[in-house]
Amino acid sequence: MPLASHGPEATGGSGTDGSGTAAGATGTGGTGVAVPAPPAADALSFAAPYDPALLHRRNPDEVFLTDVRALGDRTPPEEPDNEEPDNEGPDNAGQYADAGRYERFAAAALLPSGHPHYGGLTGPAGNRPDPMLLLECCRQAETYAAHALFGVEQGVGFILRGLSVRTFPDAHGGQGPAADAPSATASTALSERGVGAGPASRLVMACQVREPGQRRGAVSSLDYTFDVWAGAGRIARIVLRVGYAAPRVYAALRARRRGGPPPTSRTAPPPVAGTPVEPSLAGRLRATDCVLLDLATGPAAEVTAALRVPVENVSYFDHPHDHVPGMVLVEAARQLATAAVGVWDAAPGRPAGMTAVEAEFSQYAELDAPTVLSAVPHDDHGAPSRSRGIEVVLRQGTTRVARMRVTTVTTVAVEGTGGESAVRTGVPSAVCPSPAATGHAASSEVAR
Repeated sequence: MPLASHGPEATGGSGTDGSGTAAGATGTGGTGVAVPAPPAADALSFAAPYDPALLHRRNPDEVFLTDVRALGDRTPPEEPDNEEPDNEGPDNAGQYADAGRYERFAAAALLPSGHPHYGGLTGPAGNRPDPMLLLECCRQAETYAAHALFGVEQGVGFILRGLSVRTFPDAHGGQGPAADAPSATASTALSERGVGAGPASRLVMACQVREPGQRRGAVSSLDYTFDVWAGAGRIARIVLRVGYAAPRVYAALRARRRGGPPPTSRTAPPPVAGTPVEPSLAGRLRATDCVLLDLATGPAAEVTAALRVPVENVSYFDHPHDHVPGMVLVEAARQLATAAVGVWDAAPGRPAGMTAVEAEFSQYAELDAPTVLSAVPHDDHGAPSRSRGIEVVLRQGTTRVARMRVTTVTTVAVEGTGGESAVRTGVPSAVCPSPAATGHAASSEVAR
């Protein structure tokens, strides 16, 4: 089981019984899941962000989701073919109502015109929608849907087993999402939250849900495939593989692996030890967003760094966690990939925007243990201006916590213009293959 989670203390939301019909498919987008036409934006509400408590958040500034609507009819409950063995702790029977499930839903989010964290990228990357922001919008939609559409109850631990993000050309080249003016209510809400007074972009997500797992009649895992649209353009495909553990199961799992309850980010914040990496080398504008320490080079082009656990940053630690969240680990891999490309190309600080990432989580990243990241080239196109594949491994001691493949596009000076441009914005599937395709699939369990 993989390990990266929201945290088991999250609250659930009320159901949403929206209706609609399946959209026509236009291909599979390279994942075997049909690409639907974008849901009609006028069928979704952009009135105001959801209550943070419904999304495992406490800070309103970190909430972007405005609506979730089920598509089609609820399928009736049936005897599952992939019943998971009950070998992870106390009985959790009766935790959920098995009333069937939906297979598709649509969601809406507002991307603010400015955000202190997601807008804090260097170079042209700062003029595009941050892939990590798109990922966070999908994470919020998954969280709400798990409670409202799939019967996951309050207090359940959400376990991020793996994810992938693949952005498309419409998301690059300085052409961000179409800037649609939100409603007056939404504009006021965004302004009051201090995340920018300008127009926000409307994001629409179409999600297909597959591979439901059950344990004793309870939903124990789901795979979510999101196609993300801005205006008429599909800008990303994001996949989340999530497990769900009843509170007693989650607590037993964490205690058994450690020999006792883990500390939390609030009760025992990890100390900052090491030399912080210059933010620009990691593609960030502010030191508070940089999560790397002690950047160094090793043999065979290896670039390493230690993880700084940013418990003071509410975009990373909105509420207490008993582990390092999966989103922090992905951001750390992104930053190390950016820094590594600068080392390999002898151009430190030159912007390198992430266009794709695939992650498999194999263990919880403990707050009280040092985490070391290492990056090596996954491919070599022989030209610093082309997209680069980077393999990043995160370890605590001898234990591998996570393994990721990051694809970046660097920028080069355009002769005669004095400016910079991204040379390649497409993300060939061969650049960032899935770990399973390369024989490196791992069972993983990382609570979000």
